[in-house]
Parts: sequence; C-alpha cells; structure tokens
Amino acid sequence: MSSYIKQVKISGHSLLEDATLEFAVPDGTKEGSGINYIVGQSGVGKSNFIDAVFRGGQPIAGLPNQRRQSINKVHFPYTTSLTSETGTSYVARGGTFVEIDTNNNKEPTRDFLYPVETITIPGVNGRAETIKQLKNRFGNVYRKTLRLSGSGEGRYNQIMSEIDDISSKPAKIVVIEEPEAYIDPENQLRLLKRLGELAKTKQVFISTHSPYIMDWEYLKNGASVTKINRLGSTSLFGNICNPILMEKIAKTGRRFPHLSGVESKNIFFSNKVLILEGQEDVGIVSRYLNDAGTDYDFSFFGYGAGSSSRIQSVLELCKKLGIQKTAALFDSDPKDDDSYYLESKAQYADYQIDKIDAEDIRDKYETVDGKPSLKKRGAFDQDGNPKNDDLTQDFDAKLKAILEYFKDSHTEGKYAEIRKEISRLTEEMKGYGKGSRAELVTRSEIDKLLLELMSMADKEAFQADDSTPRG
Repeated sequence: MSSYIKQVKISGHSLLEDATLEFAVPDGTKEGSGINYIVGQSGVGKSNFIDAVFRGGQPIAGLPNQRRQSINKVHFPYTTSLTSETGTSYVARGGTFVEIDTNNNKEPTRDFLYPVETITIPGVNGRAETIKQLKNRFGNVYRKTLRLSGSGEGRYNQIMSEIDDISSKPAKIVVIEEPEAYIDPENQLRLLKRLGELAKTKQVFISTHSPYIMDWEYLKNGASVTKINRLGSTSLFGNICNPILMEKIAKTGRRFPHLSGVESKNIFFSNKVLILEGQEDVGIVSRYLNDAGTDYDFSFFGYGAGSSSRIQSVLELCKKLGIQKTAALFDSDPKDDDSYYLESKAQYADYQIDKIDAEDIRDKYETVDGKPSLKKRGAFDQDGNPKNDDLTQDFDAKLKAILEYFKDSHTEGKYAEIRKEISRLTEEMKGYGKGSRAELVTRSEIDKLLLELMSMADKEAFQADDSTPRG
C-alpha cells in the first residue's frame, strides 16, 4: 500500500498565509496525473512552502539558503498537517509528521516523514554538501540536492539520468525544484515528457518558472497548480486541481490549436491578465496599444480564450490561482446573448469585466448576390485599423478603463500594507536582545521590505515620505 499527500494545511507561519491546499495523486495510467506544480515569481516563498510541507516546520538539509533557515527557526513553531488520499491525517510535531488517531484522540505514535539517510558528497571547489533523504512509512520521499555542472546540455543529461534513477526506486513522492534551469526550450519539452511518465505512478512536486514545463494535457489529467503570490511580506496561495475546468479552457481541437501553446501557459506566471475572445482581438488590441505608444505590464491570455463561454472559464482559473488583477472584454455579437457577460460581471465583481458595443473587434463581410455585404460592425475596419466612429470611441474608452484598472492604483494600498508590516516588525524587534539572531533576522526582513517600497515608488515619492522606521 502506498500513501500520497492529498491535502496540506498550513497555519501560523510568519511568511505564508494560513491555507488549505489540494494536491494531485497519480492514477497509475495517465501521464502527468501525479504532477503538482508550484509557481510564482522569485522570492515569493516557494522554497519556504516546500520546507513547510516536507519538513513540517524545519528546513530541509542540503538547501544553501542559510538566511531562510534562520527565519524558520526564529518563527518556529507553526503547524503543517497532511491528509493522505486514504483520508489518514498527519500533523507536524517538531519537524516530524506523525499520524493522527482520529478515532480515540490518542497521542500519535507513528512517523509519517522522518530522516533515514544523511550523505556527504564532494561539492564544487572541494566544498562538501550534505544530503538528507526523507522517508514515509510506505516509501521514500525522494528529496535530493544536486550540484549540477557543465553546459546546458550537460545539466539536461544529468537531470534525465537522475529521473531514470528515481523511476527505479520505491519512492512514491518526488520533489524537484526548478529542473529547467539553464536548459533550452527543446530539451525542456523532452524533460517535461519524462516527468509526465514519472508522474503516472509517483507524486511529483515541481517548482518552476518555465511555461515549457507546464502542460495543459497533464492538467486535464488531474495535475494541480499552487501559485504563490506576494502581498507585502506575506505569501498568498492560489491553488487548483480541477481537470474539468482545464478541459473547458484547453479543449483545443481543429479551431483552437493555439490554446495549448506556450502563450496560454503564461497565465500561471502572471500577476495581471487581460482575457479577450479570439486571436484577432489579441492581435488588434496589442497593435493598437503599441501604435499609441502605450506601456502596459499585463499579459494577454494566450491568443484569446476562443469564445465568450471560455472567457468565463479562464476567469475562474484566474480566481483559483489568486491572480488579483484580471480583466475581460466581451463583444456584442448578436449570436450570443449577454448571459456569459452578465454572469461573469456578477460572479467576478473584483475583476474588471466589460463589453464593447461593437459586434466584433473588426468589420466582417459576407458575400450576398456576388457582392460584399457588411455582416458585423466592428470597432476597427476590415484590416484592423481604427475607424474613429462611435464604436471605436466606445472601444477606446473601455480599453482605457482597463488600463486604469491595471495601473498600480492598488500600489497605495500595498504601500500601506508594507508600511504596516514594517511597523509591526519594528515593534516586535524591541523585545529581542540587542545583537541576537532574532533581531538580526527581523532587521533583515525590514531591509527587504524597504527595498520593495523603493521598487514600487519613484525616487521623489519615496524621499518625500522618509518617516519609515529603519530599525
């Protein structure tokens, strides 16, 4: 019998929000069914999350980030609890997961995760590196730090060899952090295929920054995504494991082959997303913005969602991923009623949902009695150029509203949130001994938040309000 991690609950962690997350479990037959993607920008807390799940509150041996380990030690304890696919629950006690007896509430007696092997290997420039593998009572959690060297091709060969090695082991749970580093896109796709095969029978956790390592087919087969977003100094979670929704979004077929491409997978790495109906919409709107010299920092969802009904599904995906800034622009095609638009506007009230007056993004013609006849009035002419009529003006106004929404007008709120966190840490630091580890770590956190403020605000604004406590 094997046991996989079906659910994780994290509470009380100073850098991660309290959350309950659902994970994919391999079904034994479908490629990628056991993959659990962990995504997010650099520095948002992916490694903190992996530590919390697989060490129950203590950092994993072999990880080089000593500063992160210090932070965890200062703020320990927090609670991480796991639920297996059989319904058995486990909770972290002192860095070790133990099974909870839910029937009679007796003190837990059996380890779920515990270190079984410590190895020291030669590292780069003669520095030794410690590796600690973890084991559950049904099989290994294969967690190994590799010191890769050589060219991109050499790194690729090393990783593929390691995956072959994992495949032959009894390990049931595998954790791989950023396997795509220094590997070209073509080899990343080959690596993805091998990971998908591995995840037929093993539960594979992958942290990644690459859309080439993501796969819609695997998500339709049951793979999960946990997206970690940053607000101030806290990491917020988005989480989805929903093959039915993924099928609605990425059911490609003859008309929408682009929906399975790299562009559509950028949604998993985006913080601001604009969803349009079709590929023509994306092409015309992006050109319109570029021609006007408009800077924008949002991502289009692929080359359009494909239809108004699919827009609604993509909005649901954005909500599940925790993407806080999402906009959608419907058209007024007479073939469609307003149900998807109205439902979306009501269901996703925090998002910017709008509809242009035009029946399509551009004029569409049909042939009647051998002559071209206008079938749909668009916001642009047949060639995608602005017409400067009422429909173009309406489109321009709706687009400007979206651009205003995407502006970091929420920056002031985020700025206040960070200032509040700095004040809290400054007050907390008063209780620490001068020069203590706790004081040093907290001061380091304050410095990091100050740098974040400086990246958000322009230099003049930051200098104008210089009352931020500096420890």
